Amino acid sequence: VLHVPIVWAEIEGDEGRFDWSGSDRLFEMADHLGKRIVAGPILGSNAQHLPNWALARRDQFDRFRDSVSRFVNQVAARYAARVDQWYAVGGLNTPTGLGLNDQLRILLAAGIVERLRRSDPNTPRLVAIDRPWGEYLQQPTASLSPLGFLDALIRADIGVDAIGMEMNLGCWSNGTTWRHPLAIVQRINEFASLEKPITLLLRSGTDQIDAMRQLTQLINTNTSVAAVVWNQWMDAEAEFPHSGLWTETGPSALFEQLWGSATKDA
Repeated sequence: VLHVPIVWAEIEGDEGRFDWSGSDRLFEMADHLGKRIVAGPILGSNAQHLPNWALARRDQFDRFRDSVSRFVNQVAARYAARVDQWYAVGGLNTPTGLGLNDQLRILLAAGIVERLRRSDPNTPRLVAIDRPWGEYLQQPTASLSPLGFLDALIRADIGVDAIGMEMNLGCWSNGTTWRHPLAIVQRINEFASLEKPITLLLRSGTDQIDAMRQLTQLINTNTSVAAVVWNQWMDAEAEFPHSGLWTETGPSALFEQLWGSATKDA
């Protein structure tokens, strides 16, 4: 499975003017490799991924939501035939970057999922949360737990087919502190109570290689986990440096330590 990111700021930097070239190249690469595609998130909590003109409408929620809905329609119209799963929403359980309260973020997420269901009813939709422990409480407008956020969307019966748990382990300040691998698996089992397939979106640095290997071994035996996605391609990303799998010159130190020996043996 390949994760193809959808970055609104890169596609519609100016309202109504679309540049699909970057995402088109990623889809073409995935098609060439013959891999299944998970595309998104269409909207996440990272303000850097939203165009400035849309961010300026946050204080007028109805206008902002309408802008998001129009973008969802454009994305679905262009890529529906090539996507195996929509990564509809990522990290909206936290207000980072958007500054919206819990109720408005639930309304926004629900609108995106429902819009995708109408535009592309046959492709499953995933909603992911960030910081599945208590770190979300750093944000003053966050009071609903990650589990409660997902439960509210699932109970609304709007078409959430799978859930994601984003864990930027040991990445600070917008990540989560490392836990023992058994504690991480215990948290996964708590989310399994929602009775939806779970996708793990993982990220960590080179200082936790042994713990990450132990975690992946435990995950492989967990029947609630449908997929595991490493959540950062490039090592140069400013928000979480040294957590990517690739550099400008080839595989990163993290990639070599996690999978290099297996690749060479193959």
